[in-house]
Amino acid sequence: MKNKKLKFDRSGPFDRDFLLDMLERKSGVIIHIASIQGRLLLHDSLLPYAVAKSGLINSKGLSKEVSPKGARVLSVSPGWIKTTAAIAMMERIAASSNTTIEEAAKSVMDTLGGIPIDRPALPEEIVEFIGFLVSPKAHYLTGTGLSLTWYNTNYLKILNNKQSI
Repeated sequence: MKNKKLKFDRSGPFDRDFLLDMLERKSGVIIHIASIQGRLLLHDSLLPYAVAKSGLINSKGLSKEVSPKGARVLSVSPGWIKTTAAIAMMERIAASSNTTIEEAAKSVMDTLGGIPIDRPALPEEIVEFIGFLVSPKAHYLTGTGLSLTWYNTNYLKILNNKQSI
């Protein structure tokens, strides 16, 4: 099952038909939807997902190849988004820890190092940002990964370097 999941999670960016059409038109934008999980694994059960998404974060190599020919390549790594799956996860955490959904959400935010606006992103907020990226206003952006999340950098230092603050 995990191999099928990994193959599914990584299948999106490998559809060359889109790229070939963009190169023929000398115009287009490829946006890989990665995840903060590709940089910061929060739970072992998400390892196949995290591995797949980490492969989408670096868009620089493909961008170097195709941007001079008119196609741009970017990756976007959203953080916690309020989806039906995220709501279901909060319900499971609340039920298993005998807490409220709000307390479960607070626990997730604390694990992420805090979120300044005290809530997950809404799907439409991510869509608006991606809409900007594909617009002419963002024509200069290519070959970069953009993180749409907030996490405490000191928390990441502890995780990545095993050092204290």
